[in-house]
Amino acid sequence: MGPCARCAHFRRVRPASQLLAATLGTIEGGAEVANALAKIVEDEQKLREAEADVKSKEGSADRNLWMTRPMMSEYCGLQENEEIYLICEVKNRGLQCKDFLDGRPEYRACKSCRHHVTSEGRASDHAVEKTYTQMIIGAIAAQASTQTPQSLLQSYRGGIAARKALEIAGAYAAKGRVLAKPQYLDYCAHFSTQDEYVVCVLQNPHNTCPAWQNEAQKAES
Repeated sequence: MGPCARCAHFRRVRPASQLLAATLGTIEGGAEVANALAKIVEDEQKLREAEADVKSKEGSADRNLWMTRPMMSEYCGLQENEEIYLICEVKNRGLQCKDFLDGRPEYRACKSCRHHVTSEGRASDHAVEKTYTQMIIGAIAAQASTQTPQSLLQSYRGGIAARKALEIAGAYAAKGRVLAKPQYLDYCAHFSTQDEYVVCVLQNPHNTCPAWQNEAQKAES
């Protein structure tokens, strides 16, 4: 028995805003992505307060169950494989939890999983920008005007930031389950379907996914 923070089942708060920022970054996405993340941070603050209220009420009634996986509160992941999320403070009241397991959970990051699908947006953007750049170089070599290809390049680059911001906002609003294939956020082939894509960073925020399989198994299959 011991404090939750030392237990392998303990799941710390990992805000979606920080996870998404780490995936795309405000520098890469510019002001539009930064603004999208700022709005998510504002929503997360409200969510934190709402979850604190729920935890207080459930604790007073000696109930230890979150109705859904909390976004802005720590929780016990003992039964998370069954989509059951427990309130730490109630589950381990008086440090008497019989399920305490000293240590850390097995590290199951999406990028090392056979189900991980890398988004294609960056590679596609690079190819388009390369084409426009070659057009500019060709125009210079031919001593022609570069105005059109330069305008096309600037316009395309401006659109990238908008697309990233929209994808971030959409993924957060849909709790990581989006209808269109993500262009900049990696997704999971195991949990996704033909008409729904599950964003890795929001599905597996603690790197503890029960469906994780190492990349070697991809080659074997």
